[in-house]
Amino acid sequence: INAEYMGILECRLMEAPKILYIPKSKTSTDGPSTVLSILVPREVRNNILTIQHKFLRNIKAGPHITLLDPFLEDEYLDEAADIIKRNRPPCPSFHVVLRDMKYFKHSSTHYTVYLEPETQPKGLIHLIYHHCYSIFPQCDDVMKLGQNGNFTPHVSIAKFQSQKEVQDFIVGAQRTWQPVTFMVNEIYMLTRLGSDPYEVRCNIPLNPSIPPTFGHNSTHDPKSLLSRTLLVCRLPPQLTETEILNYLSPSGALSVEMLYNPDRERRSLCLVVFQDKIPDHLRRSDITILGHPLYTRALLLMTYPDPIDDQLITAIVNTSPKIVDKPNDIKKPKNRLQTAGIATSRKKT
Repeated sequence: INAEYMGILECRLMEAPKILYIPKSKTSTDGPSTVLSILVPREVRNNILTIQHKFLRNIKAGPHITLLDPFLEDEYLDEAADIIKRNRPPCPSFHVVLRDMKYFKHSSTHYTVYLEPETQPKGLIHLIYHHCYSIFPQCDDVMKLGQNGNFTPHVSIAKFQSQKEVQDFIVGAQRTWQPVTFMVNEIYMLTRLGSDPYEVRCNIPLNPSIPPTFGHNSTHDPKSLLSRTLLVCRLPPQLTETEILNYLSPSGALSVEMLYNPDRERRSLCLVVFQDKIPDHLRRSDITILGHPLYTRALLLMTYPDPIDDQLITAIVNTSPKIVDKPNDIKKPKNRLQTAGIATSRKKT
């Protein structure tokens, strides 16, 4: 962080309130969890997601840079948002480049490969982190888990169980990787239930004149696939695509797609695409299908996943409702690197 930005930071931190009385969010499989993050825009994250979908399970946020995790208990988020907005991070919008791949070693059998964010001037993500941390010093988990106890900005893309797998992956993937560049105009306060994807609670703009990329105030064509896609959560294993579509087709649903982990384990989530628009009563609601309590969120409100392929939707628009089936008999690959199309250093025998 250069001297000019550090000087601004020191002045702003003198004004920042200390609210230690607010407890942190719990990391739970059932209750709500909250985080403060920078999100990679949907428009540029497809190549990152392609890797994540092959090497990460139960993706919740999509490509992101974590600032504070866990953040605060849900009931205090509105107050926290007001505090951050009154003490906005002291830097304007800035560019991030995701170019180099590195990794964390958590243990001898637990490694995380990540993309290292670069900013110009350097250190802007550290600036934002330390600003937020100074306001909420009880949220120190990210710093404790960083390299040598320091905050390490990163976008996680893969997890492995051995250093050999990590080295093979980075050598192969880095060779063909095209750097991803995007603008950071805001940071996001996110909430989720259990292991479901994150929903945008609010955004804290760095430049108030630029609309956010995610959430309620984001600007998207109302006829776009993103605007017409609904996420349904908390699906029990026995509920089928046909049963979901039968329930939602009277409201204009066209298709249903279940979400899967890399090992083909079905997640408790599905995407539903509508012909024209998502009915208002379904955009953010609790529903019951065949006695199963579920909840729905317009995909615009969520950070993950992205809509299903445009060509697939083009093929089914103006036709009868259709199920998007997924094969259930795909076995877990023996070599995940080769299955993902990553060249490895192993020789053929």
